[in-house]
Amino acid sequence: MARVNPNTVQRAYREMEAMHMVETLRGQGTFVSADQEMLARMKEEMAQSILNYFVAEMDALGYQGSDLIKMLQDYMQAKEAEDQ
Repeated sequence: MARVNPNTVQRAYREMEAMHMVETLRGQGTFVSADQEMLARMKEEMAQSILNYFVAEMDALGYQGSDLIKMLQDYMQAKEAEDQ
């Protein structure tokens, strides 16, 4: 059983509501937002963040953009072959 301060949970719910990630319906509970545009926007922001991190880390290892493209192509081809 996790011990979490109720104030922390309440703050997290307020922040998620302010970001329109969830919506609270009085007497019914709190639900993940059904706003597809907002969800798509969040997904894009997360993808950009991951991509920025990946490129920065690969750059720190000395890889160039063309190296990354080749590695990604090889990876995706192997994954597609594995999935078949």
